[in-house]
Amino acid sequence: MAINFRDIQALDDLITDSNKKRDEKDGTSSQPPPAQNFTSPAQLGDAALAAGKSAEETKAKQAKKGEIWAEDELDEYAEDPNDKRIRPEFEILYKQFVGSSDVFLGVDYEKDPSTMKAEQMVVVLSMPECKSAAEVSCDIQESLLDIHTSVYKLRLPLPKRVYTNKGSCQWDKDKKTLRVTLHCNYEHMITKVV
Repeated sequence: MAINFRDIQALDDLITDSNKKRDEKDGTSSQPPPAQNFTSPAQLGDAALAAGKSAEETKAKQAKKGEIWAEDELDEYAEDPNDKRIRPEFEILYKQFVGSSDVFLGVDYEKDPSTMKAEQMVVVLSMPECKSAAEVSCDIQESLLDIHTSVYKLRLPLPKRVYTNKGSCQWDKDKKTLRVTLHCNYEHMITKVV
């Protein structure tokens, strides 16, 4: 069965006529109502326009400083660009406490070999210019590791939340590396049933 243009035109006329008859009978319209309170994207401004500042003033203020972002848009983890200290090389390792029942029997259904189930996170930093651990200052925050010396500086956003009071640092004077062991905090991920 072949359908041509006249058949489609006749079907359209049939549907249009039935909609008109139904609208006359119900007293309604199948046509969409005209948009009266419609807001177009052009009418939506940015926050500067809503605050009463023109976009030109905001752009001019940022261009005057030569900055791309405003002060309130900067990340709290950003490093100071004027600080000339070296960022040390580092690697992040994950530890998980596994017993023989986990390895051979798979008894603990919550453990798997992924980093998602790691109990500890170890950050190993290579700092060949440091002579002793006394030079190193280490600050552990819930989601940030801040380590600095007179030569090195590292502000590392952590991939997992950690306990701030359970960390430890170990200096290897032969390799001149600092090993920071952090205990992962999964309390924010636990769903409490009330």
